[in-house]
This record gives sequence, structure tokens and C-alpha cells, in this order.
Amino acid sequence: MADLKREELKKLLSSINKELRIHGGNENTIKITKLKSAQIDFLLELLTVHLDDYKTFARTKLEEFHADDIKLVNYKMPVSIHKITLPENEEENCTWELIIGRLKFGSTEIILDMKKWEIIDDTVVG
Repeated sequence: MADLKREELKKLLSSINKELRIHGGNENTIKITKLKSAQIDFLLELLTVHLDDYKTFARTKLEEFHADDIKLVNYKMPVSIHKITLPENEEENCTWELIIGRLKFGSTEIILDMKKWEIIDDTVVG
């Protein structure tokens, strides 16, 4: 029974650990091997019963917190050019960089590495 619970939890934790890793690195993830039986039961209940309600609650609170900004932009985030690094030549293989950002809800930028008119890489920085 304990092995079945561990396997079920392992599947459920996969997506959660991805989010945790983004916000705090590997040391922020939940490691199944270090969990006690009661902790496994707790996490299973949290993930299968309660977590969606908590996320809904948090989302509502965050929307209320940003309500004025959301109304101003009407859910369409205004963006502006933050930087252009022009190509050094006009060859077909020339590369250049374009940085586009937004100021609402935090200053977030996306760095576009370009090859002629094709995006070859993009990085979000915020």
C-alpha cells in the first residue's frame, strides 16, 4: 500500500516540482525519498482534494490586488521596445537582438535573438 501511495504521489509531484524548481531551484522541490508516511498522506490529500481550491482563492486575491492595473490595460499588456542591437552587416546570416518589455505587473522583458527576420532564441527576464 505504501509503495502504491509513493508512486501516485510521484506522478502528482512531477508538475508541482517543476513550478517549485522555477521559484527556488532544486532545493525547493519535494523529494519523495525523504517523506514519512504521514507526509505522503498529507501531500496526496493536498494535491488531489484541496490544491485547486487554494489556487482559485489565491488567483482571486491576486486579481483583486492588481484590479486597477488590469482595468487600465484591459487584459492586453502594453509593451514597448527596450533595446535594439542592430546587425553588424546585411548578410542573410546576420544576427541581432531585440528586447521588448512591459512595465505593468513588474518590469518584465523578453530578449529576442534574431537571424534576419526569424526568432532563433527568446529569453524572458523579469
